[in-house]
Amino acid sequence: MKANKYILQEKRGLVKVLSKKGLNQTEISKRLVVTRKFVRKWIGVEDVTCDGRGWPKGKLRKRTNDEVNFIINIRNSFQKKNVFFFGPDAVIYEYQLLYPNRPLPPRSFVKQVIKDNCKLEKRNKRSKGGSRYQHYPETSLKNLGKVIEEIDFIGPRSLKKNFRVVHLFSRAYNQPFKLGMASLIKACSSQEAVRCLVEDWKKYPMPDVLKFDNDFAFLNNCRFNPWVSPFVCWLLNLNIAPVFIAFQKPWNNGSVEGFNSIFQKKVWSKLEFDSEKSLIPVLASFNQQYQNFKKQKWQDVKTKHLSKNYSIPNLKQVKLDPHLKSPCVYFIRKAYLKENRATISILTRKVEIDKMYAKQFVLVKLNLKTQQLTISYETDDSKLIVVKKQKFLVKYH
Repeated sequence: MKANKYILQEKRGLVKVLSKKGLNQTEISKRLVVTRKFVRKWIGVEDVTCDGRGWPKGKLRKRTNDEVNFIINIRNSFQKKNVFFFGPDAVIYEYQLLYPNRPLPPRSFVKQVIKDNCKLEKRNKRSKGGSRYQHYPETSLKNLGKVIEEIDFIGPRSLKKNFRVVHLFSRAYNQPFKLGMASLIKACSSQEAVRCLVEDWKKYPMPDVLKFDNDFAFLNNCRFNPWVSPFVCWLLNLNIAPVFIAFQKPWNNGSVEGFNSIFQKKVWSKLEFDSEKSLIPVLASFNQQYQNFKKQKWQDVKTKHLSKNYSIPNLKQVKLDPHLKSPCVYFIRKAYLKENRATISILTRKVEIDKMYAKQFVLVKLNLKTQQLTISYETDDSKLIVVKKQKFLVKYH
């Protein structure tokens, strides 16, 4: 850091020297590899060793010791309470509640105070960029709709004290706002998923796109006659595009999997529960704190909601609306090479594609009315190109 300081001071002095030699600002910035703003700032300064801080070194800028103590006390109080989130955002949220008449300190200042004075949890480093070279269709998925939500089952889990089995259902929005929640359900079934989603969508925005894994609760498989489940038909009737993520690739549902990881770390691995009843208030508290932690203003997003009079449908009686113009189901698939053939699996049926797409992701669209399968590939510049079209017979309710 000291070396960088002296280099900057030297460049500041050179700015004045080169300026006296008649060089203009553009020439000086190119020669010293600095911005023209830097050149303009230091041309007229007499003392180049002055950092221009405007306040004594080692002192806080416009911050008092009271603010530091407030932040430390709030952060330490989280350990005594049943609080799941205690980072800078959670501290700022609590600071606003306790001291509404005080100006909020910036996040960077709060983060530095916590770092200097409080114990921090260690985080595991994640490797990033693995999906880029495999051409995961991230941009194409974002363009499918304005609001995207992901769902997943957590469980079955066994209570530590009485070994009773419980099931949980988690949801997480990832576009255009962040919001997650978990609920206790009777079983990992599509009917229970519908019950939770109906309750959610009366309060929170309905998604344009719903992503989920290839669980049998969502995907009905038949070896010889593939058919689409009533759960998917129910989504299509609500004009929601269902998207099945790739097999054994949970990171395709990164938002809900991240939410599940936080739930595991903050709740399940730390607390013990006697019964389902003792778990319910903890879930409510966790969901509320997670919403406060994210601070997402989903209320400002102009989206659709379910009517308050909308009743939970019985999936056994759900059929695809015949008036739908283009009911399409989407699949994220990775092509695998076997016996010199590149194939993907759609509803347990193998579909062959060009070998050049082996070990790459493709986005598959299945139009239920035309029985047309369209396989597309996202290029480096985020353009979606069609690589294959074929007839694909599938049954649906």
